[in-house]
Amino acid sequence: MQSIRSFHPALKTNDKESRGFNHPQIGRLLVSAEKVKEWDEDEEFRRRVKEGVETFRPQDYPVFLYEDDKVNPDNLLPGFLRSEILIRAYHAVMIGPSAINGRGTSARATKKGNAQLNNMTDISIPSISYIATLVHFGLSSQGTFHVGGDLGRFDYHGFYCSIVDLLGDERMVQRRKALLRWWKG
Repeated sequence: MQSIRSFHPALKTNDKESRGFNHPQIGRLLVSAEKVKEWDEDEEFRRRVKEGVETFRPQDYPVFLYEDDKVNPDNLLPGFLRSEILIRAYHAVMIGPSAINGRGTSARATKKGNAQLNNMTDISIPSISYIATLVHFGLSSQGTFHVGGDLGRFDYHGFYCSIVDLLGDERMVQRRKALLRWWKG
């Protein structure tokens, strides 16, 4: 994660406990877009989140999914899935870690990425959702990746499906097309 985005304090490779809501910057990125103002202004709310009293559902989209980490709580769609952290993670996973700073056709890698290894030739909503899911896990303090949301774990399968389902809705055709054009930019 540190190669995708800088954090202060810096992240330790093998220390997931210091991530998630235990880290001041990462906690803000993981809080739901609708609750970010509360996170910013209310110490008691931050305490409840850290203690697990306040939890988030898979469809409570976190701030890291939004362009410049900025959210309009009255309209959650502008900037959705357009964040720099997603772009950089997409490049790292799909093209290869050496392509983190690239975008579009200018991105180059020294080793084959998952897209080339799996004959993926186009960016899709499922591939963006997959990267969003990996980024969420990378930011979290959860020690092991587990798709279900049992035992206090985040529901990664539900998170992935909620993004795919939202943008797969027939009422979202224009927004989906615009988002994919932007990603191919």
